[in-house]
Amino acid sequence: MKVAILINQGHFRVHDSKCRDVLREAVRVRDDPWAIDFENRAEANHAMWADIAGDSEEPGPAGHDKLVEEYGRMDTAYLPCVSRLEVT
Repeated sequence: MKVAILINQGHFRVHDSKCRDVLREAVRVRDDPWAIDFENRAEANHAMWADIAGDSEEPGPAGHDKLVEEYGRMDTAYLPCVSRLEVT
């Protein structure tokens, strides 16, 4: 699914790329949407959070993956327009 991602105060907001709210929100938060295609939310979380999780002191790949999942759950808003994006 092609999505549009915006950052608002350090939190990712994920829209369907065709959602009419994307442009309105982009103006409001003064951010250009990042458009990309993902198969599921785990893939999207990894793309958005992998660099930040990599800076953590959590040990090893398991710790890194745990942080990506946690950040995706806490700091990412998957809006109703992306309800078709599979949750894994």
